[in-house]
Amino acid sequence: MGRRHIMGSHGTLNTITPCAACKLLRRRCAEECPFSPYFSPHEPQKFASVHKVFGASNVSKMLMEVPENQRADAASSLVYEANVRLRDPVYGCMALLSSGAVSIAAPLPMPLPQPTTAADYNTISDENVTYTLDNKYYLDN
Repeated sequence: MGRRHIMGSHGTLNTITPCAACKLLRRRCAEECPFSPYFSPHEPQKFASVHKVFGASNVSKMLMEVPENQRADAASSLVYEANVRLRDPVYGCMALLSSGAVSIAAPLPMPLPQPTTAADYNTISDENVTYTLDNKYYLDN
């Protein structure tokens, strides 16, 4: 995805463009490069910001811990977090969340049980979580 290949003389495969990570780190982009699918050579600023905030070794470790079908999303999240962290080194993404500029909408894991009595309308419990009318939830321990 990140590299272009051409057929050289005698049918050998030559790598023309290394991925953005290998280009920045000034190393040869191997066939099994962990950065190649996620950091295109056409957008080197993405890996540069991720490398500046997290470091290449840490990024590689983080990507390898994520299931392969979610690595593209993880790389995209790292780029977003790095860019925001460079703009606001102290608070990072939390500054955006607390200012209300962005919000996180996550669905509840399962539908809430419907209240059956008048007393149930104040709080609803579901396994280890108690939901209240003031839109707060508390973990039951």
